[in-house]
Amino acid sequence: MIYGGPIRWMCSISPPAQKRPNTLRIRQRRLRSIALISYYHLTFLPEDIYEDTFAPYRRQHEYAYTQLLERLMLLYIQADRFDDALSYALHTLAVAPYNENAVKTMVHVQLQQGNTTGALRQLDEFEQVLRQEMGLEPGKELITLRSSILNSR
Repeated sequence: MIYGGPIRWMCSISPPAQKRPNTLRIRQRRLRSIALISYYHLTFLPEDIYEDTFAPYRRQHEYAYTQLLERLMLLYIQADRFDDALSYALHTLAVAPYNENAVKTMVHVQLQQGNTTGALRQLDEFEQVLRQEMGLEPGKELITLRSSILNSR
């Protein structure tokens, strides 16, 4: 050997970090979900909006769209992309104004940004809408969320 000893290659054989596969899976799910948004964004047969025959299919389409938006909110929260999660939460509330998951996402994002007053305001507005328009009380999760915010102040 010219170098006077065995050749040592500099390489890392340590296993990849545990976080990387999860991040890759989250990114793949997010990209698939975003691709589906363009499909679900349109209403089901908009030219026949008053046709009762298609009402069950239209509801199923709207439900799938809402579920897709909720999945995107969760994926963006997991990826720590709170602005994108907030954007999809607002879009979800535009489609389904009584969606508690979207409100919880908005509150979570505002808490991550240090805006506890905004988080409480968001909860107040949603509870007011539930009481006035639907005659319902908020769910246990929202009540627990409110008490945890108030206790942390």
